[in-house]
Amino acid sequence: MKSIMESQEVFETYAKIDLAYYGLKMLNEEMNKPQTPFEKAIDNSTGSGSDRVKKWKEDSIELLNQIIEGKKIIGADFSGDKETLKRVINI
Repeated sequence: MKSIMESQEVFETYAKIDLAYYGLKMLNEEMNKPQTPFEKAIDNSTGSGSDRVKKWKEDSIELLNQIIEGKKIIGADFSGDKETLKRVINI
């Protein structure tokens, strides 16, 4: 694995990976936030719940792809991220 100080590109790649992991954390916190009964009723009647899941899935796939590409650049193991991506795709 390359040192974070090896070059500007490597440093930026580490930062992008960290930001993508942070983005995944925020997405998951948003999806796991408890809903009030009123919010659940609105989601069920309008279908916005499935829209939220679709948006979460698209954003998660994009972030995981960024992480995998970044880890390829720095020479880090990305097998766990690839497995997570497969599970998200199959949701």
